[in-house]
Amino acid sequence: MGQLRFQIPSSLTEKTRADLALGYIAALPDFMPWPTTSQIENNLYCVEKEPAESGSLYLPWPVQLPGNVSWLAGSTHYLVTGTATLVERDEPYHLLTELARGKVNQVRNQAADWQGIGLTLSPELFQSLRETSLSFAHTVCQPNSLDEADRLGTQALMTAIQTGESLIDAYIEQVLATRKGAQGKLPFYFSCGLDGPLTGEAEEQFLKTFNAVRIPFNWRLIEPRESSYQWDRYDALISWAKQHRLQIEGGPLVDLTPTRLPAWLDQNKGDAQSLANLLLDYLEATLLRYKGDIAFWTILANAHDTSQFAIDDEDQIWLNTQLLAAAKQIHPDGRFCVSLSQPWAEHLARDERMYSAFVFADALLRSRVDLTAINLECAVGWASRGSQLRDFLETSRMLDLYALIGAPLTLYFGMPSSTAIHETGYTPLDDGNPWSPEMQAAWARRMLGLAASKPYTLSVSWLHWSDAQEHLFGHGGMLDAEGKPKPVLAALQQFREQHLRVP
Repeated sequence: MGQLRFQIPSSLTEKTRADLALGYIAALPDFMPWPTTSQIENNLYCVEKEPAESGSLYLPWPVQLPGNVSWLAGSTHYLVTGTATLVERDEPYHLLTELARGKVNQVRNQAADWQGIGLTLSPELFQSLRETSLSFAHTVCQPNSLDEADRLGTQALMTAIQTGESLIDAYIEQVLATRKGAQGKLPFYFSCGLDGPLTGEAEEQFLKTFNAVRIPFNWRLIEPRESSYQWDRYDALISWAKQHRLQIEGGPLVDLTPTRLPAWLDQNKGDAQSLANLLLDYLEATLLRYKGDIAFWTILANAHDTSQFAIDDEDQIWLNTQLLAAAKQIHPDGRFCVSLSQPWAEHLARDERMYSAFVFADALLRSRVDLTAINLECAVGWASRGSQLRDFLETSRMLDLYALIGAPLTLYFGMPSSTAIHETGYTPLDDGNPWSPEMQAAWARRMLGLAASKPYTLSVSWLHWSDAQEHLFGHGGMLDAEGKPKPVLAALQQFREQHLRVP
């Protein structure tokens, strides 16, 4: 068991001090967390992890930036941020100095990498990078007391985060301009999960925003009794999509969450072969019915979560490979992927499962299954299945990491527009972040821009259309529970009009 120790500010709020329990250690090459425990003794934060090796500390930290950083403007936000790689030593590290060092290193290295592929930095951005470096130099060289070190460390961290966001702005703007080139707009699919046909103003708004539709099949509703299928709602939705000449994405075909699995399946939990047989029957019935209408399918969502079937990680990989192989046999012209939740794998820090999404995806590809893409579910702001909030430099790094696996990416993404408790499905995180319609809109436009700027990203899909319809992620729709549009709808309509066309 290894240990890292940190000197923390004596002035920490009760919440920030409590949030230190969420910290974890991660390390190269995949930045995935190790099982981590921690304790606080006076102002000393002690973090223990399994391997006695160097690693980086990641934890949520309060951030308040000026209004020119739109999605982080105003209120305090709690962003997961990390240190540089740290070796174990007897002398405690100074926490804020190391958080600043980690972010400054990330900003400087990313700027250099992107300049190497042709990114042009404006004089203002050059100056911001210079100020970031100087601010960190003051943190290291000038403090006369711990309080002064805390103040300078905080200033350096905020400056680095703000510079990182400016760097992301430059990257998105220049890469989108280059990718659009002579075509004018990107041939990029942008869809949304929809559970039934739309009419009237809702239909008009949907068609202005999206050039594709995603159909999330609900196995519990389709097969309420074994071998008894109910297709009416999906027949109607596909007919509506074809009428409007929308590209149709199927999936997830199976979502590994309790409200989307048939109740009669419970008696087979723990038996991988029995589960495979039942899943294959349902897969065959669905693909045979709709393969003439749908070419691209997400077979499983939350595909690496072993808890729903009560099987181990190896059986979960085997189950995925069986379904993918069968899908290709049934629908030879189809294209198939699986969806993986929590791409940053925070759950590993609490030792909940053995495999991260990254390791699971790599294992699937090594099994030589015919995968068109890997889907990442970036559900930022929800408890349990969701991810904690991070800045966009960290989000870009995560996407680039998964691209190294060698398969194209598709994305499901969303953010809640409210902090209110959601009675069914996944509720928004109660972590101090100001989930609001305005924050959701600013984050969503930025996330779509980042995804569209990545050449390995095939498509993006918002998690669900309306909070008035059946959905998993509380307050995550583009319409509220009364069917009124949220600001996110106009933000994404504007992006589609400027940058996207039907492929």
